[in-house]
Amino acid sequence: MEKIKVYLIARIAESEHSGNEELCGMLDQRFEVFIPHQHNPYNLAQRKISRDVAEFDYNKIDDSDVGLVREPFGMDCSAEIGYFRGKVKPMILYAENEGHWQDTWMVKHAISAFMFPNQNIADRIRQDGTLKNVPMRVVQTPQELSDFVYEIAKNYQR
Repeated sequence: MEKIKVYLIARIAESEHSGNEELCGMLDQRFEVFIPHQHNPYNLAQRKISRDVAEFDYNKIDDSDVGLVREPFGMDCSAEIGYFRGKVKPMILYAENEGHWQDTWMVKHAISAFMFPNQNIADRIRQDGTLKNVPMRVVQTPQELSDFVYEIAKNYQR
């Protein structure tokens, strides 16, 4: 069986590495995950990162089947989300918290599905009327997370 290729859309700052790896580590053997901070120069000032790095990441997006978004995310992540949307590929936001992502209406519209670690956050996010028709699921185990990502990746239609 061919693996589903996942591109992680998340901050690459060193302070985010453990959270990025923890989330991606929950995905099972059905997935092959690209984690940008493992390949990008996360310790360089933004103005010093070469175009080659961006091209490498865009090529990885082109090669991917699904985007996994981890909040909080920044401007570069928003660019990746827009690129994914333009490629008509699904994206799933794993929202551990309420936050600034809720105010990025274009990003919210681009997201294909939402996952939450607990019912409390899910209930609060479900109150957002702009998301009423978007698939949402509480995922509390690696199996639940993997199954939802698999379901969205295999059944996505925009």
